[in-house]
Amino acid sequence: MALNANLNESVDPCHDFYAFACGGWEASHTLPDDKMWYNNFNILDDNVSHAMRISLSKNWSTSDSNAVTYASDLYKACIDEETRNARGVTPLIEMLNTVGGWPILGQSGGYNETEFDWKDAFVKHVIISKSSPTYGSRCGSPYVLTYV
Repeated sequence: MALNANLNESVDPCHDFYAFACGGWEASHTLPDDKMWYNNFNILDDNVSHAMRISLSKNWSTSDSNAVTYASDLYKACIDEETRNARGVTPLIEMLNTVGGWPILGQSGGYNETEFDWKDAFVKHVIISKSSPTYGSRCGSPYVLTYV
């Protein structure tokens, strides 16, 4: 049983219950340098993330669903640093210009503070970029997601 593997039966549970209950786990698992804690959920997350990276790195076939092809294309674009670096921030600035620019960059682009409505700008962005109004990623900024 997996629970028994986490025990350290050489410790008296009446003396140090934590060492008894978790000593086997601590002996068989090293805390990774990039983590403050590590448990079964972290291991599961690492395994799922690894499987997703492998799956999304593969070339998709015509029989795959749109969700699979979009996710695979998005992942490949996200990890393609050469293309991202070559394109720079141009896609982001082009997108910002379509919704009136970003005044902090000194762009007017038709931006008028009294008339600006972020909801209209968001809808315009979704329509122009043909993106989903709900998206997220752990590996890139929205302009990478939008301009895959």
